Order: sequence, then structure tokens, then C-alpha cells
Amino acid sequence: MSFATLFASVLRLSGVKPPVLKRDCVETTVRRLALDGEPFERIFALTDKGAQTLSGTGANELFGTHLAQIERVIEAVDRTT
Repeated sequence: MSFATLFASVLRLSGVKPPVLKRDCVETTVRRLALDGEPFERIFALTDKGAQTLSGTGANELFGTHLAQIERVIEAVDRTT
């Protein structure tokens, strides 16, 4: 499951109709939960054609910041259920 799919479900749980486009869904969730959107933007940039690759250290760093934001989403869901 991609994080955009996860975020669409989170929005539905909070009574918000999720946007259709992945980036819009992520942006809406970032705003609604006051997340740091930078890791998600970097991931989108990496998946765009012609994007540069990351070094091992850069990938580990990005994974860590991404995971921290996913943990915040999980905490938000736990508060609503």
C-alpha cells in the first residue's frame, strides 16, 4: 500500500472526501494533520522521470524522516478510533 492510499483512508476516517490525485491526497493530509510534507515531496521527486538517485546515507535519512511522519499519522488515527 502506498502512503497516498494510506492517507486517503485516514482522510475518510476523519470525514473528509480524499482528493483523487495522489499528490493532492498527500498535501491534504499533510495540512490536516500538520505533518512535515518535505519527505513526501522528496519521494515524489524521486519517482518523477529523470529524478536523481540517493546515496545510501541519503536514502536512510529520507526513510527516517518519512517514517517519523507516518508514525504521526498512526498516532492521529489512534486518537480518532
